[in-house]
Amino acid sequence: MKTSTISALIAACVFALGAQLYSQAPAVPKTPVQQLQEIKAANARQIERQAAMLLKLEAIAKEAQQIKFLGKRS
Repeated sequence: MKTSTISALIAACVFALGAQLYSQAPAVPKTPVQQLQEIKAANARQIERQAAMLLKLEAIAKEAQQIKFLGKRS
């Protein structure tokens, strides 16, 4: 029983590892316009992430100023 279980487990692992093989080359070559649209979308996502990080940093700076002010009062 153990042998069949181990064999089944090894077969499942081999199948799972083999199923994840993908080609890194794109299936269809993209036109320059499509490439530019993808770059534009990636840039927009990056700008959104940077804006969110800036808001977080501003909030942290504001909290640090309040801590300094409260620290001086006591």
